[in-house]
Amino acid sequence: MAEQVVGLELPACHSKKQQMLQEFFIQDGIEEIWAPCATKFGKTMGACSGIAVAMLHKPLGHYKVIAPIYSQAEISYNYAKEMLPPAPYSKSVDGKLKIILPHTGAKLDCYHSNDPVALEGHAIDG
Repeated sequence: MAEQVVGLELPACHSKKQQMLQEFFIQDGIEEIWAPCATKFGKTMGACSGIAVAMLHKPLGHYKVIAPIYSQAEISYNYAKEMLPPAPYSKSVDGKLKIILPHTGAKLDCYHSNDPVALEGHAIDG
């Protein structure tokens, strides 16, 4: 059976700063990123596109998006879900705001601070 290549179609960055945010996720040695920026800066879109690329290039990576409220965590989840390849290349768990790439073992969890205890857990990659 021939190997199939799966790619991503990411939205274009609207600024150099948003592009820098996106590129942080694929740099070696980066373990944590805090992005306190103004409203409508593009934090969510930049971070989600960066995580999508990292999930394909860093096998077994574990990523978390932490938003202040559930609806914002859901926005991040939906962006990432749209950017990543569809099933069977990714598995989305809507009720848990979780995406898994079975072929790389990478995971994305989208959390919100309405449930701070849920933020504890395994080590993460970004």
